[in-house]
Amino acid sequence: MLWTGPINEVLVWTFHLDEINTEAVSTLLSPDERDRAARFRFDLHRGRYIAGRAGMRIVLGGLLNVPPESLVFVYGEHGKPALQSGELHFNLSNSDHRAVLGVTRAAPIGIDVERINPERGRPEIAERFFAPEEIAELTALTGDAYTYAFFQLWARKEAVLKAVGTGISGGLSSFAVPHGPLPQAVHIPSQNCWVGNLSRAFPYLEGERFSSAVALLAHEPLIRPVCDTVFRIPVRRTLK
Repeated sequence: MLWTGPINEVLVWTFHLDEINTEAVSTLLSPDERDRAARFRFDLHRGRYIAGRAGMRIVLGGLLNVPPESLVFVYGEHGKPALQSGELHFNLSNSDHRAVLGVTRAAPIGIDVERINPERGRPEIAERFFAPEEIAELTALTGDAYTYAFFQLWARKEAVLKAVGTGISGGLSSFAVPHGPLPQAVHIPSQNCWVGNLSRAFPYLEGERFSSAVALLAHEPLIRPVCDTVFRIPVRRTLK
């Protein structure tokens, strides 16, 4: 593997899942991934799952210079996947048609993307899942400002918990994150984790009404967007 950047470098890809040719990439999945895909009730969701897993395999295989279908994943207590070889840390997230993938050599990583939807950002949800100081900050906001801040918080908190390895079962209300523009990553001492947003690297995500974040344990992440995929992923149209 040829990767000469700083140890805290985080390479980030974003995929439009509906543009990936799932028929061409489905053979890259393992038997257990194909079994899971078959359990989806709707073709749309099945296709997006196949596209996300295949895209992840193609990127990781390219970085490691191995066939994507040869990669073997193991799963943590809370379901977070990792390479059996342990050579790289990675995390994948998707919401609707959009997926984001972060890869680093440094430490466990978490990444999250969330479709901004006012119906899913109601105050009663914030009161259930957010820390008291975050609830107080949200209370001062209304309309679009409230909704945008809600999903900034959610994406950043979920990215942190995915880096830690617990997912949201680790307790979204157990720590607080800032909801502002976040031009630089900030340290969350209680989790020994740094969190930053992806909107500066991928400004079109906000235009598509997505909030996104990346988190890295014990290291301040140096985010490097890969704006045009280095590895050939079969697509139906141009991959953004």
